[in-house]
Amino acid sequence: MSLFNAYVMMDWSGSDRRRSGRQDCIWIAHESAEATEPITVSPASRTEAQQIIRAVLQSVVTANKGRVLLCADFGYGYPAGFASLVSHSRSAELPPWRVVWRYLREHIRDDIGTKPGQQPNNRSNRFEVANEINVESSSFASRGPFWCLFKPGNHVCVPQNKPSQPFVFHNTSIAPLRITDKRAKSDTPFRLFGTGSVGSQVLTGIPRLENLRFDTVRSLLRGLAFRNRMGSIDWNVARSRNSNPSCRNLSERSSDARGHDQGSRPGVRDVALGARSRRNEFTHQGIRKASRHSKRINGGSDYPKRRGLDIRLLIQFWMVIQIPKVI
Repeated sequence: MSLFNAYVMMDWSGSDRRRSGRQDCIWIAHESAEATEPITVSPASRTEAQQIIRAVLQSVVTANKGRVLLCADFGYGYPAGFASLVSHSRSAELPPWRVVWRYLREHIRDDIGTKPGQQPNNRSNRFEVANEINVESSSFASRGPFWCLFKPGNHVCVPQNKPSQPFVFHNTSIAPLRITDKRAKSDTPFRLFGTGSVGSQVLTGIPRLENLRFDTVRSLLRGLAFRNRMGSIDWNVARSRNSNPSCRNLSERSSDARGHDQGSRPGVRDVALGARSRRNEFTHQGIRKASRHSKRINGGSDYPKRRGLDIRLLIQFWMVIQIPKVI
C-alpha cells in the first residue's frame, strides 16, 4: 500500500525567459499512486508552474485522498548560519529556515514588467536580492556569500569569482554546502550562474514552496468553509486539534488579513445564508428540523454525518507538505 495518494515532482528553473518543452526548463510530473505512468507538463513560467501544482494539491485533498508527496530538485535551504544574514527584522521565535523562507518570499519578485492581461514573462530580481544580502554581510576584503553573475559587474557586491571559503560574517562562519548538498553532490546554493549552478533555482524556488506550503492549505480551508457553508468542517474541533502554533495557521489568519476578521471561519452573513439554504434543503427532504440547524449555528454537537473533506485529512496534508528543517 502506498504511503501517499498522489505524487508531484518538479524539475525547476531560474531562467529569466519563458521556456517550455526543453531540457533546461520547468517540468512537472504528477499522478495518483494507482497510475501506471505520470502526467508530465512543461509550464513556461514559474507562476504557471505554481498554479498547476496548486490545482493538483487542491484536487487531491478535496477528493478525500488527503496525502501528497511534493518534491523539487533544488535545495530547501542554505548552510547553517545563513539565516543570521537576513534575520535583522525577524522574530527570534522563528526557526532559521523559516526566517530564510519568509525573507525570500517577501523580497523575490517574479514576472517583473509583465503587463495586465499578458502571460508571465518569468523575469525575476534574484540578482538584486543576492546583491542586497551581500551588501549587508560583505566587507571590503571579502564580498559574499553569493557570487557569479550572468553579466559580470552589474552588481558591485556580487563577485564573479568564488569568495574565500568558508564565508565569515562577524563571528559566523558559513560553509559553502549543507550536509544534504554534499550527499547529493550538488553545487553550492551561493553560485548564481554557470554550468551546474543551482543558486538561481534556490532563490526563485523557495518563495514558491512558501506559497504552496501555507497559502494552499489556508485557501483550502477558506474555500471549503465558504462553499459548504454549514457542512463539512467543525471549526471548534479543528481548533482544538490544532494545538501546535504552526498548525493553528491552517484555520486562523492574522487580524490584518483580508476578509473576515475571524480568520478562515465563515462570517455571520455566510453562516446565516448557509443555514437558510441548508434548512430549506433538509426541510424538503424531510431529514432535518430547523431547530437542529440553529443548534449547529450555535456550536452544538448534534451534527449529521458529514460528507466532504474531514479536518483530519487536512492535518495529514499539512504534515506531508512540511519541509524538513535545514541541516
